[in-house]
Amino acid sequence: MTDQLNAVLRDQAETVRFAPVDLSAVTSDGDRTLRRRRRVAATAVVAVAVLAVGLGVAQLRPGRETTGVTPADRDDLFPTSTRDLEPMVTVGPRGFEGDRVVRYDHWVDSLVRTLDSHVYRYGDRIYADVGGTTTDLGPGDDPVGDEDGHLVGWVRATSDDLTAGDLVVLDTRTLGTRTFPLGTTGPGTAPTLVDLEGATAYVQDGRGSLALDLVTGATAPTYEDLWDVENGVVAAFDEVDLTVVAPGRTTRLTWAGNGILSPDGHYFATEDLFFDGGRLDPVGVLDTGTGRRARLDVAVAGPKGEDALVLPTGWLDDDTVAVAVIPMDDTHTETLLTCDLPAATCQVAVADVEALPGRSSMGRTYPGGGHL
Repeated sequence: MTDQLNAVLRDQAETVRFAPVDLSAVTSDGDRTLRRRRRVAATAVVAVAVLAVGLGVAQLRPGRETTGVTPADRDDLFPTSTRDLEPMVTVGPRGFEGDRVVRYDHWVDSLVRTLDSHVYRYGDRIYADVGGTTTDLGPGDDPVGDEDGHLVGWVRATSDDLTAGDLVVLDTRTLGTRTFPLGTTGPGTAPTLVDLEGATAYVQDGRGSLALDLVTGATAPTYEDLWDVENGVVAAFDEVDLTVVAPGRTTRLTWAGNGILSPDGHYFATEDLFFDGGRLDPVGVLDTGTGRRARLDVAVAGPKGEDALVLPTGWLDDDTVAVAVIPMDDTHTETLLTCDLPAATCQVAVADVEALPGRSSMGRTYPGGGHL
């Protein structure tokens, strides 16, 4: 996380207050259901807020923990670059990434990508696939990664009731890990890693919503209900409303649901951005600097609106977002699109997800968008 981003988080956290909310809950308003992406273990009911990590992290080497990195070293040790990813869906033990088929050693329940690896969960264990070689990293919940860097994190429970756990952070270049103890939560909740960017992790535990410095282990409070952070732009929930805070502009999105910031923070793609008094438009994109909104042309996939679940699943680069169109009936096929900004035009990347080899109704995932 840059000094500029740290300054933005501190300044905005003093002026914008967000009430705690259970992100795993389903919130209904009339006929509308607000769906939010899940980043918690399936066995836990967790109220998600945030923990922001502030400085940098020493390169993690197998078998030991390294600290004391100077600011000048951090950019070299943990570089971030504009991502250039292919659209991807996993089915069972296979990943379909652009024209490439990746075969994993295990079924994929959830998966994240970094610049040099795929890290996934199967059951209650975490595996890293780097260059076709699989490494078992032990137990953990859904991994959360930095698609522009080399770090992936997850929470490893240390109690049977899941109220206690450690944050495990992996450097995919060395497969070295470092462990950070998290605060114990109350009954029915668990420590949670919400996001990870560069050398910054975003978590909530029994101490509240914190910024955790992965070099020093120091923590600082941050937004109560942070959703996403990219390049100095913050998205956070205030009860059922989502607020996007960019330098010089704050935008409140009353009807927004699932959402993802682009790597440069320029765009925020989200469900239900438009509301005309009776119909919700499935996916739109907010320009975080100007407040302008654009509808994505998801009609290219067939069903739209309330005939399908339409979800942004991740940004492939600064101005291309992947969108899954999941029909609510059997009259259409599940489709993966790529949509380009600012034109807001979409193209079909995978015409029929259900026709991919190994298809299972409970076995597909969209990296960046969770599992179904």
